[in-house]
Amino acid sequence: MFHRTSTLVALLVAALLLVNAQLAVSADAPPLDKAFAALKTFDWGQDRSALKPIDDAVVTSRADAAARKDLETRLLPLLAGDSPQCAKDFVCRKLSLIGTVQSVPALAKLLCDEKL
Repeated sequence: MFHRTSTLVALLVAALLLVNAQLAVSADAPPLDKAFAALKTFDWGQDRSALKPIDDAVVTSRADAAARKDLETRLLPLLAGDSPQCAKDFVCRKLSLIGTVQSVPALAKLLCDEKL
């Protein structure tokens, strides 16, 4: 009986340590990563300030082609996924500022969508 209890306690402690480590990682996530996570489920009526790091990154990427490319690469998958219309609208607006020829195929698929 003691062996089972000590094993159960050890497993419980390990699980708590794992959860605590994951919470620490998410709390330490850079603001841009948090903004992209929020964008995946962003919809009308929600606080838009969660997306401000993306807005800021678009502005600061004007003089940095690598940063623009990185943003474009992170934004494009949101157009193909099941993101809300509002999130896709946001992505389209950002790509209108930083998008390259690589955005064209993903954007072309949305041309028939009257809402976008």
